[in-house]
Amino acid sequence: SAGIDGAMKIWSLRADRYIGGFQLSSGPVWSVAAVGPNKFAAGSIDGRVRVIDLKKADLTALTGHRGSVWQLQCTDGGRFASGSADGSVILWSAELKRPLKYLEGHTASVDSLAYLSEGLLLSGSFDRTAIIWDLRAARSKSCKQVRRNTLRGHQGFVRSCIAYKNLVATSSNDRGKRRRTIPRA
Repeated sequence: SAGIDGAMKIWSLRADRYIGGFQLSSGPVWSVAAVGPNKFAAGSIDGRVRVIDLKKADLTALTGHRGSVWQLQCTDGGRFASGSADGSVILWSAELKRPLKYLEGHTASVDSLAYLSEGLLLSGSFDRTAIIWDLRAARSKSCKQVRRNTLRGHQGFVRSCIAYKNLVATSSNDRGKRRRTIPRA
């Protein structure tokens, strides 16, 4: 867990107790995610993503965003994504501790991320869209080759998104819910 105090706390599910933690930032930590065996990532108000390796007791700060990091999502193959107030999504390597790809396509803050099967990532934004990214194509040089589809239809900010099998659901402060079927590539 993490919060406004800038700390991340580690809890044991077996013992139902707090087992340790890290002071990550002087400001709020908005999101945490498991990004590998004994590895966690935390996104904070200062735009940094911090990767914590519990086995090595190592803390590394990653830079790349120009705004608060609102959301983190584990993807595949030791990679994870972060969404930021700067409108970008960054695909990271937890092992290499560096950005692999900057995914740009939103025009406002990215507030939600969801990993879909088959190497797809969904991002929801304050620009009222959700974008499906093809992470398998992330080795290409062009973001347009990575962006698979832009989902439009909300009148308000896309605050949450989730995927199940070939369905995607998004929610917004426009009082509407949208459900879409993911087209096969």
